[in-house]
Amino acid sequence: MRKIAMLLVLILMGSTAYVQAQGRGGGRSGGMPLASLERDWAVLSFELDLKGDQMLALKLAYKDAWNQRKELLQSSSSDPSAMREAASTLQVDLDRAVNNILSSEQRDLFNGIKAQQSQSRQGARGGRGR
Repeated sequence: MRKIAMLLVLILMGSTAYVQAQGRGGGRSGGMPLASLERDWAVLSFELDLKGDQMLALKLAYKDAWNQRKELLQSSSSDPSAMREAASTLQVDLDRAVNNILSSEQRDLFNGIKAQQSQSRQGARGGRGR
């Protein structure tokens, strides 16, 4: 039952991200920081062995980043570079919070999983200098 609930949460998060991306330029993130917010949250939630206090602290950090990103996207600034800069600042703040919450072993695992995912996405798109 728990696996089904987790699967439903992942499907919902993925669907939400897809719908939001479609409404903002056909699914292209354009290098927008915080584009991986949902994916990173899923890795933290399901791949790392987090303790109760860590999970609560991460939830608060990600909720704050989620809300700030939502406000930023709704502001519809006509200056894309200003939006990227603001989103980049949010990402730096979130990364700092995550690094303060996770142990060094958890950080290494988290960063390793993210690097693998990034390589997989690049390979699927024909990346790596092509």
